[in-house]
Amino acid sequence: MPTIFLAFANSDKNPLLTLRKEDRQVNHLLNDRKLRGDFIVHNNQFATSEQIINDLRQFKEELVTFLFSGHAGRDSLLLEDGTAEAEGIAALLGRCPNLKLVILNGCSTYGQVTTLLEKGIPIVIATSAPVDDERATQFSITFFEELAVQNNSIKDAFNAALAAAQVKGRINREIKRRDVILRSKLTTNKALWGLYYQETHTDLLDSWRLPKKPFVSKANEYIQAAIEGIYENYEQDLNSQGEATRKQDIILKRLPYSISEPIRKLLAPSDQSGQLFYDQPSSDRFRMLLYAYRSIIAFLVYVLVAQLWERKRNPTNTFSTSSLITFLKDWLSQDYNTQTKSSLLPLLKQLIDFFESNQLPFFLEELGDAMNKLSQSAEIKESFDFLEERITKNPQANLDDLCDVTEQHLAVILYQFGFLIHYGLTSIKGINVLFYQHNVKPNFKHKIVKLQQALTSLEDRTTIEENHHKTATILLQRLDSKSKYLYLSPFFIDENAYTNTPKAKLCAFISYDTGTKRFYFRHVSKPDDLITLENKPISPLARIKKGKIEEDNYYPLINGQFSAFCQAVLGETLDEL
Repeated sequence: MPTIFLAFANSDKNPLLTLRKEDRQVNHLLNDRKLRGDFIVHNNQFATSEQIINDLRQFKEELVTFLFSGHAGRDSLLLEDGTAEAEGIAALLGRCPNLKLVILNGCSTYGQVTTLLEKGIPIVIATSAPVDDERATQFSITFFEELAVQNNSIKDAFNAALAAAQVKGRINREIKRRDVILRSKLTTNKALWGLYYQETHTDLLDSWRLPKKPFVSKANEYIQAAIEGIYENYEQDLNSQGEATRKQDIILKRLPYSISEPIRKLLAPSDQSGQLFYDQPSSDRFRMLLYAYRSIIAFLVYVLVAQLWERKRNPTNTFSTSSLITFLKDWLSQDYNTQTKSSLLPLLKQLIDFFESNQLPFFLEELGDAMNKLSQSAEIKESFDFLEERITKNPQANLDDLCDVTEQHLAVILYQFGFLIHYGLTSIKGINVLFYQHNVKPNFKHKIVKLQQALTSLEDRTTIEENHHKTATILLQRLDSKSKYLYLSPFFIDENAYTNTPKAKLCAFISYDTGTKRFYFRHVSKPDDLITLENKPISPLARIKKGKIEEDNYYPLINGQFSAFCQAVLGETLDEL
């Protein structure tokens, strides 16, 4: 395996005060990559001549980078057991066929450069004059941070390290030099480090990076484990529901559709269709992972807000919502262009606290206990914090690692909200009254779409019930109780219910623009598909030509519902926001 050899040597008579700091920090910077299996780090903290000889022979075939830090001179390195001739070290390094870079982080090591290049070393970093201990330590730490953590080239890492060392050098103080002939003061701020290379290897300055183990994607391993855990926790409450026999299919079919759909997209294996898939590390997968997390939080918020509206419509409820007004206004009127960088978690916490302080039972029966458990678990808090930070920031990181870690934290949250398999969504698209001559009382024929994962598309169907539901609404129902349901519209809508289009198109509310009076929704299955609703006037000619165009203009219906919500919960109209 590719090997990085770090050799540190100090002096009992004139110890370098920050050499051990350099040792610790450089190893720390390399540690994550080492644990991942990108390379081996061989660290010799108290290098002697015999050890260096043996180690260079042992790692001859694998060695890619060699660092020496300690006292040095133009033709020697001062080791723990005495001075080693540079010529001998160069000869050993020259026998390493895969060695790309030698760093001599001591005083005045430029005299060793020519010999090293002649021995076939492609790139050498050395010093042209005495350097102080702290500057040398800063140079080394910055160089390896750029090389290992930022995955930068040798040239970029060198320039960054040089700048950092120069900053350290501007402070006047008693210092230690890394030369063999010891002195007490150094006053120069000159750039001391140089980057030397063979002309035939010029390309390596920009192209070579520290070795990286080929990434074998474990995408969806953690999500699958979360689904497996949910199945085991609720197995007695589940059945295969027809064609679904795999645990994954059963759980996805039972989770509310706005949550299961992004999870399904993450799990779907790539094929040759040319469509966009999310089962391999990529910026698209990272965004879908965050979207799946946001979908869980948004679902909980919409349920609580819908329940709040339902209770406020009941004249017997006299509780005040004044403590929520600011939060709800900010949510309703947030800028749709920036909402992907904002979080609904603060609003969720406010709603939870409000329900608990007013002793209002949750429609989602398990929500109170779940949130209490989440607040007491350091592991779950860490997952929330990680995902929340990724929402509000634009992380610059390796996408392989970033997707892997993000999936782990998403899986933790998904597992904790596994109780949502008890709740399902239905789109009530239309209702007909069936009241025949021989009937004592009418029945109601509902045109509905069950919003659940299926092998085929979400098709219209009909059900006949003695009681009617409200028209063009999204209904949340506890699956083991037909009498326990909650209307989630207009926070969730089925756009096709308003346009008399077959099947279903579930959309989630994003924001309301108080200036333009526009509503913004997002297609649950296609998060980049923005639906804009505005009250466009229809000309008489358009009415003549289009006939039913007024039926497709459902803006007044959505506006009316949000206005009623605002009046009941906020105490003011939508236009007054």
